Amino acid sequence: MSNNANNSNSNNNWGDFFTRSFDNLSRRLSLTSNSVDDDKRNRNINDCSTPGKTTSTTGTTRNEPTKGSVKPAEDTNKAKIAPAKHTEEAKLPPVKKSEKERTKSSPPVKKPEEERNKSKQQPPPAVTKPETSGVDDDDDHPGRRDPANKCAAVVIGNEFKEHLDLIGRDFSRVDNYARATPESETCSVERLSKYLTSCWNNPIDKLRAIFTWIATNVEYDTDAFFSGNIRHQDADETLKTRKGVCDGYAELFNGLASHAGLKTWKITGRAKGHHFKPGDDIDSREFAHAWNGTLYKGEYLLIDSTWGAGAITDNKFEKRFEPFYFLTRPTYFIYTHIPKDPKEQYISPQLTKQDFINLTHVKPPYFAAGLEFREILGTSITTDDDWIDLEIARYHPDEGKPLHAILIWNGKEHEVLIQRVAGYDASAGKVYRLQATCPSRGEGKLELYVMVEGNKGPLAASFLIKNKGSGKNYSPFVKTYRVPFNFTIQSPIHLNLKCNKKYKFEFCIFDLKESEHPEFSLITPNKSLQKFHKASRCEDGSVTYELETTVDQKGDWRLVFSRNGKNFDFVAMYHVE
Repeated sequence: MSNNANNSNSNNNWGDFFTRSFDNLSRRLSLTSNSVDDDKRNRNINDCSTPGKTTSTTGTTRNEPTKGSVKPAEDTNKAKIAPAKHTEEAKLPPVKKSEKERTKSSPPVKKPEEERNKSKQQPPPAVTKPETSGVDDDDDHPGRRDPANKCAAVVIGNEFKEHLDLIGRDFSRVDNYARATPESETCSVERLSKYLTSCWNNPIDKLRAIFTWIATNVEYDTDAFFSGNIRHQDADETLKTRKGVCDGYAELFNGLASHAGLKTWKITGRAKGHHFKPGDDIDSREFAHAWNGTLYKGEYLLIDSTWGAGAITDNKFEKRFEPFYFLTRPTYFIYTHIPKDPKEQYISPQLTKQDFINLTHVKPPYFAAGLEFREILGTSITTDDDWIDLEIARYHPDEGKPLHAILIWNGKEHEVLIQRVAGYDASAGKVYRLQATCPSRGEGKLELYVMVEGNKGPLAASFLIKNKGSGKNYSPFVKTYRVPFNFTIQSPIHLNLKCNKKYKFEFCIFDLKESEHPEFSLITPNKSLQKFHKASRCEDGSVTYELETTVDQKGDWRLVFSRNGKNFDFVAMYHVE
């Protein structure tokens, strides 16, 4: 495809009108730079912790469950791997990319113990002969997928119909009722259980009332946790003191559920808590944890009222209600919790402890935003040449909640370029490319956020970065601006360009009818204008624009767009040295 560089260079004199228009451009525009250097992000950086350190959201469900109580599983010789469909969810998408189940045969599971402690309940019998279907390896990265993405939920075959969907349900009535519980109703576990659950007709609301009351009224015992003076607490003691560590939370949840005729049980294991960092030893005492399990209509679901209650910040407990940990699917839960008994993972194939350690360190917003890294990244990324380059798919994109990332190096924040990748079909979701360069040899941290409101947003994932390079490839990226359409700068991607060198400027426009495309131009430091031309169109509907020219003037070169040929808005800016 030929370029229009020579023709566009003829438009050198726009007279006083263009000069005035350009000089007033910054005053007329209300643009906010995406550059970290120009726009310091005022983030609410929340981290899963012991208890879970995350931002609060409201849990909801689309289809109200039928009335009845949670029952233990019936004895059966068969179970099946739960089908997962992308269309089931808007905010909590399936972990898998494909609609095909990713399953493998799981080994026979021993029968449960005959008896447990009085305060503990027994989980339903584990399945011994699960039916399997083929594992669908990723076509683009065969054998390189996150091991948890290959897992599917194990369900009770003769009871399971579909996954419980918590999208679209408003729990505010249940939550408000639980939070307003009179003190007179809390004199015993039995009385509190009756008050919280007797007015609701279905087990989901009963469990939710218990979860909300505990998360609201029980404080995490930071003194016991940090001193190591942790002892077992039963439900009665936890209710009396209104304080405890994870074991007390789980025991109280069991006690309240038992008196209401709800089947739950305590699970113990390890969790990546508030102070976990990629590379930590998960067997250390501080990562020991306890939570609860339940079975609803053939589907195992998990509850962590400790992490639902709040977070530890500077060794102090802060209440922060997090409903993500109420009836969480095992395929999400496994990223942060691994039980001592592998069968209580309730996924197939089961993960080893090393698999768990190597899983990417993600938070609830990772699932809420429908994110999935397209290859196994583990907890750390090592580079030999200063470059970090990875892709992430977003299955249910909300353009009002864009992604943002920073590279923290020697205590300073450096920008990460996040741009959509063209050419993927709808089944792959919307794929984004994250690029960064390390300023020196050493170690740093990459943090990914979902921007919920303005420049604020919770942490979704983090990595330890190890650079073996010298830092010579470090260079700031092109400065981009917020515009009313999706675009990707393909080249050049760096801010600083060399004077008197020829460059091919390319960018892509997404999700916009061609009839709605504005005109795109490159404005030189002396205010001359060079127009872009359409170069190609991908099957996904994206359109690529090109302009090849020699940058023969020092100063700022701006990529702009105009819908009327008179008013111009910034898209990106380069600096020629």
